[in-house]
Amino acid sequence: MSDLGRSDSESDDEMETLVNIHENDSEDTDSDTSEDEADEDAKNIQLFVDCLDGLEQNKYNYDGYVELLGLAHETGDLEKIRQSYELFSSVFPLAPEYWLKWLRLELNIAQTPAEINRVCMLFQRALSDYYSSEVALEFANLGLKAPKSDEIWKKLLSTYTLHPIHGRSLFEAYRLYLSKQEDTQSEEYYKSLIESYERELSLPLKDMEESYIELKLLCEKQQKGELIDWPIIDSAYHKAKEQLQKILPFEKKLSELDAKSHQNRAATYFEYIECGREFLNDEMLQVLYERMVTDCCLNVSCWLAYVKYIQSREGSQSPQKNGAERPLIFSQTEWDVINRAIRNCTWTASVYIEKMRIAERMELNKNDVKGILEIALAAGFPTAEQYVSVWLEYLSYLRRNTTFTCEKECEILRATFTMAWDLLGRQFGVLADCDCEILQFWGRLEYGPLNDLAKGKQLWTTVMESADNSAKSALWIEFAHLEMKKGPDGVRKVFRKALSMKEIDNISVISSAWLRFERCNGTLDQLRRCQESCEERLASLRYKERLATKGKNLKRKMNRSEQDDPTKPKENAKKNSNPFTKTDTKEPHKSEAKKRKVEKPIESKVEEVDRDKDNVTLFLSNLEYSVTSEDVIAAFPEFKIVKVIIKTLPNGTSRGFGYMQLESIADVEKCLTFDRRLIKDRPTFISCVLRDKEKRSTIFKYSASVEKTKLFIKNLSHEATKSDLEALFAEFGTIKDIRIVCQRSGAPKGLAYIEFETESAASNAVLKMNDYEFKNQKISVAISNPPPKPSKNVQSDSVVLKQVKRNVLPRPDAKQRLSFIPRSVQKNALDATASNANNKPKSNEDFRKLLNK
Repeated sequence: MSDLGRSDSESDDEMETLVNIHENDSEDTDSDTSEDEADEDAKNIQLFVDCLDGLEQNKYNYDGYVELLGLAHETGDLEKIRQSYELFSSVFPLAPEYWLKWLRLELNIAQTPAEINRVCMLFQRALSDYYSSEVALEFANLGLKAPKSDEIWKKLLSTYTLHPIHGRSLFEAYRLYLSKQEDTQSEEYYKSLIESYERELSLPLKDMEESYIELKLLCEKQQKGELIDWPIIDSAYHKAKEQLQKILPFEKKLSELDAKSHQNRAATYFEYIECGREFLNDEMLQVLYERMVTDCCLNVSCWLAYVKYIQSREGSQSPQKNGAERPLIFSQTEWDVINRAIRNCTWTASVYIEKMRIAERMELNKNDVKGILEIALAAGFPTAEQYVSVWLEYLSYLRRNTTFTCEKECEILRATFTMAWDLLGRQFGVLADCDCEILQFWGRLEYGPLNDLAKGKQLWTTVMESADNSAKSALWIEFAHLEMKKGPDGVRKVFRKALSMKEIDNISVISSAWLRFERCNGTLDQLRRCQESCEERLASLRYKERLATKGKNLKRKMNRSEQDDPTKPKENAKKNSNPFTKTDTKEPHKSEAKKRKVEKPIESKVEEVDRDKDNVTLFLSNLEYSVTSEDVIAAFPEFKIVKVIIKTLPNGTSRGFGYMQLESIADVEKCLTFDRRLIKDRPTFISCVLRDKEKRSTIFKYSASVEKTKLFIKNLSHEATKSDLEALFAEFGTIKDIRIVCQRSGAPKGLAYIEFETESAASNAVLKMNDYEFKNQKISVAISNPPPKPSKNVQSDSVVLKQVKRNVLPRPDAKQRLSFIPRSVQKNALDATASNANNKPKSNEDFRKLLNK
């Protein structure tokens, strides 16, 4: 049946059937989609919960909070999103990009006055974390519908218009706001508009010329010239333009820096601020500091410089007129800034130390300062030195705030010293406070205001028993000075103990100090005994120095002694080969023979190296000549050493190298990584034992061609360390190895190699770091490309030229030599040379003529 022949009722029934089928299919599809979405939502929620659990275990995991925000947005749950941002903000300040994402979300859903007010409070929090022109512009958009929009604009115009690049955009947004709020034909509107132009033209802002032209056109079009004092505006405008010319080079440099060039950015800001002190007012300078700590929020020196600026400015701040409230940024105190610094740099001890000092200046109570200490100890510093510095700061605070006439307060001070020492020991073991600075501080107080001399001596004795401190003459002298409070006998004991130390750094200082003490306090016998002890110790030291000096030239002396050995044949063959030379056949004098016999090196028993143990034996070279087997064993406490053999000359003097046998091959491989470990302040070269010369020649050779992943650095400061270079170049990529080139004595040469994993990282480092000023020296950075070594078989051009000059060209100052060749023969030789020049063969007649001449 055709469609035309069907009734309307049949068509309706068929249509209804099709619709039902389609609806059933849609319901099936929707149910499948909804099930998939439900599964995905359940998965996201589970990941969100797992991420929360991980953050409970590690509160300071920044990447974990970033992941939590992403998972919260995946769930689409507004409460979870808000919870994630609040949790993140409670531990770390939110970066401007995270604030913008949250604020835009809240702006889109804010409708009621309460919701708008809540968003305003969020903007206040955002601007208190970091200085951000982008966040300020979003806040300006909220000002169009906020109940107190005038207050918002007042805060924004006084602060965020001071940004040289983005300030003009805020003025334009404000004029747009004015055009929507007031009658554009009223006098009030034009007055507010012109005031905004006057304010803008007095500031060094980019493209300020366009605003100047706009104001000119506005006055001409609306005939409002009577409202403007042009001489004042022109004067301020030209002054601001001059300031802008000084500012723009720094702004351009900042904009061209790579996002990861944190150190260069901080250095540029410091230079910018130093230059700006000459012509910028306090408010613009503070905005520069705010921008610096925003862009370099992880640089502790930037935060501390900002705190120092606030401290210097607080005493000279003028009170606000009519009790007006200062903008958020300009109302910052040193306490506010240091708290922001701690939120950004929780892992650095210096910010907690500065906060303790600020708290003391603010005269906070002891419990508040103790709370700062507790927060610092829970921050998780990477090294023991930072914990020591925090403890020392807190203990010095307690010392300044302890009444030493009160026994209870003295006991609290002692208990705090004990707690600090015990906590550091439990946390770091032998690495805690290696210089015993806490015990030194405690001992000084016991000798001083705590007035327990016995306890003071006990503490200082513990300090001086440390291996590092026992070699420091300054500490021994201080110890003796403290012991003077007990009497001269204690001082003498300290000086005697100091003289007996083998590795003390400056024994002459100790000797001089003891002699001065005895001249002032001792008897004649005590002065004599002191002088004898000092002279004996100094003589011993000079003897060791002479031995060390002789050891350097010992090889040459031994060769000379071998030449003088009477048991070896003399080189008389040469002399006797000349028949005109008389030979003395007499035997040498007996005394001379006896003298030569004494000079013959004494043979000593030398321990041989077991060749069967080469696989577990290491070769040690570049050793100090005074190094013994015990010194080597003490230098490698990580390994169980079977034996150490120091190779010596026949007279028993060390040759500067030796062998070290370990227990296992695994220990050998691990010990090779300790190459250049210092033994007696000299780097020790560690290598495998290779008897085969061919194998030995293939090891320890550097590439002679271009190495695109390796940097060669010159003009490096001798104070630079591996950690310094790693921190300086880590931003360009993963570093595989860093090697600072040193002399054999251990002194640095000012050269270094840094190897990256990729060529691009090395190339970027060359572009960014060449001529970079590091530790007051401009370093040279280039791709490693050693020059080719000249072949041994090919002489250089200079050598050939020297030989030609030596063989051909006569010396100008040489005397004329007499010739013993007859002139006729000379003439014949010259004629022969001339005939040879014609390149014609000579006939018999030619030879006959030559002979008849």
